[in-house]
Amino acid sequence: MTAMAYRLDYIADEHTAKITPDALCARLRQSGFAVTARTAEDGVVEIESGDVAREEYVEAGFVSDIVGEITFVNDAETERLLELLESMGWLAAEDDGGGAEE
Repeated sequence: MTAMAYRLDYIADEHTAKITPDALCARLRQSGFAVTARTAEDGVVEIESGDVAREEYVEAGFVSDIVGEITFVNDAETERLLELLESMGWLAAEDDGGGAEE
């Protein structure tokens, strides 16, 4: 069984709670996602695990955008991650709306 990559593209708006990259990683780890973070360049933090490769764009110390790809063999894990982000107030970007890549 081959897992499909899901394109992740979330943005913050005025209702999204401000969160630092470290705090977001901690929240993901508390929810069972084994992730690590490293600074890639000015304003970008890369978050990675075996199933997640994301970049977070940081403005004034807080995450403003989350983009990348997630690949879980189990679709329930993809849904769980998306539900977690949305419960924190993140909005799916309107341009692509995300989805499986071909």
